[in-house]
Amino acid sequence: MAEKHAGREHTRLLEVAREYRSKGYKVFAEPRPSELSPFIPPQLAELKPDLIAVSGEDRVVVEIKTEQTVRSDEYLVRLAEAIEGLPGWRLELVLTNPRPVRRTLGTTLAEGEVSARLSLVEELVERSEGLPAAYVLLWTAAEAIMRRVAERKRFDAPPAPSRLLKELLFVGLMSRSEHDALARLAEIRNPLVHGMGVDGLSKEQFYQYLSIVRKLHAQTPDS
Repeated sequence: MAEKHAGREHTRLLEVAREYRSKGYKVFAEPRPSELSPFIPPQLAELKPDLIAVSGEDRVVVEIKTEQTVRSDEYLVRLAEAIEGLPGWRLELVLTNPRPVRRTLGTTLAEGEVSARLSLVEELVERSEGLPAAYVLLWTAAEAIMRRVAERKRFDAPPAPSRLLKELLFVGLMSRSEHDALARLAEIRNPLVHGMGVDGLSKEQFYQYLSIVRKLHAQTPDS
C-alpha cells in the first residue's frame, strides 16, 4: 500500500485522517487486512481502501485521487458495489491536485483509452457514490477528444482547455450550445479536482454532457 500514493495524494490522505481523528473517529489509513478490527467487513479489507473511519453508526470508506490517478479500471465500481451492500457504510471520494511540476505536455490519450473511459463513466454514474468521479473522468475523455479533433484538422491545440474550446468553436467544429455545455462541464470539474464538493450534480445533466462528448468523439480518427 505504501507505494500506492505519492506527493499530494499522500499528503491529502494524512490531512483527511487528521480531520476524522479530530472528530473522534477511529481511523485506519492505508490499512492492511491483518491490521483491521474484526468489525471491518472482509470484502472491504480485500479491496484495500485508502482510509476507513468509524464513529458509532457512521462508517466511512475514503478514496484519495487526483484527476490523473482516477483509476481507468473497475476498482471504483467494485468498491461502490461492495459498500452499497453494507448498511451503515458510505463512500467518500476526495479529489485533489498533484503538486505543480514543470509543465510538459504528454501524448494525447489513444483512441482505445478514450473509449474505455467513456464506457467506465457510464458504470460509475449508476453508482450512488460514483457521480463526482464520473464527471471528472468524463472531462478527461472530452479534453482528449477535443485534442484529437484538433490533430485531425491539423491545427495546434492550445494547452488551456478554455482556449481549446474557443478554437474548436471558431473553426466550426462545435456549435455554440456544445461549446457552452462543455465549458460548464469544465467548471464542474475544476472544484472537484481541487477537493471541493459541487452541489446539484445529477445523472440527467451528466447524460446530456455525455451525449455531446460522444457526438464530438464521432469526429475523431479511428472512432
